[in-house]
Amino acid sequence: MRRIGTPRRAGFTLIELVIVVALIGVLLALTAGAATRVLASQKSKVTDLAVNKLQSGLDQQWKAVVDQCAQDRRQGSNPTYRAVLAYCDGDADLAQALWTYANLKREFPQTYAEARNPVVIVNNATATISIPARGTFASVPNSNTGNAAGEAAVLLYLNLSEKGNRGMNFSVDDVTGAGGQGDFGGFKVFRDAWGTPISFVRFANYGELQAAPYTTTSAASKDSLDPLNKLLNWGTVDPATGQSKKAVVQAALNQNGPAVAFDGTKKLITVVSAGANGQFEGNPSNGDDAYGFRLNRLGNRGE
Repeated sequence: MRRIGTPRRAGFTLIELVIVVALIGVLLALTAGAATRVLASQKSKVTDLAVNKLQSGLDQQWKAVVDQCAQDRRQGSNPTYRAVLAYCDGDADLAQALWTYANLKREFPQTYAEARNPVVIVNNATATISIPARGTFASVPNSNTGNAAGEAAVLLYLNLSEKGNRGMNFSVDDVTGAGGQGDFGGFKVFRDAWGTPISFVRFANYGELQAAPYTTTSAASKDSLDPLNKLLNWGTVDPATGQSKKAVVQAALNQNGPAVAFDGTKKLITVVSAGANGQFEGNPSNGDDAYGFRLNRLGNRGE
């Protein structure tokens, strides 16, 4: 006798297949999203490590330049420093502050034009005081390319790769955990984990630098390069131009690169990575840029 019952199913219905495919898609999306976040986090960590190492190298060089300028004042034997002292009417504190600013510009140029040309301190009808360009940068073009961040990246590499520079041997080979070393216009640069050249800013004076932990309220001046605010309050008139000497000097120092302002603000050198978006926002309060001064000052070693 034939048994009558529920017929056997031949397979899944269309709706069931759609649901299964949708679930698989959701799982794949969640997995891909998690993997993307992990990869981004890893890139940020290795970039921070590279930026912090570069920052430590620049900080050592910066301090060496500042110390050398103080020694030039004590010894009084450098003829260019003596000319600066005379222009400052014998005010040694004022002369040291000006001398320090000028030498930091020479040692840490941000543009090709800055790197290849003398640093002019005074230029009027009766006097020209300047410091010759460093031979370290003789290989770069003598005019700017229009890509300021790229030029600064090249000059950063040249500065840190010079063996024995101011008594410090920095190993560029140690900075390979991010994007390693690449090139910009035929010159070597350090790259972050997203492949963008790592750049720097010489006289960074962002708003957050004007407060703790970067400055103290007990300091006479926020500007550690001008601790007595001599440059800020410099009102002597230059007889050759009829302008204030402060204006004459600032105009001379502002040639070929970013402006220098004697405004009493805290200024320091900082390495900068453009972050995941590959764009330099120009201010720590905007975007995802990684700043060396934050990593170094706050003791973050990327751990």
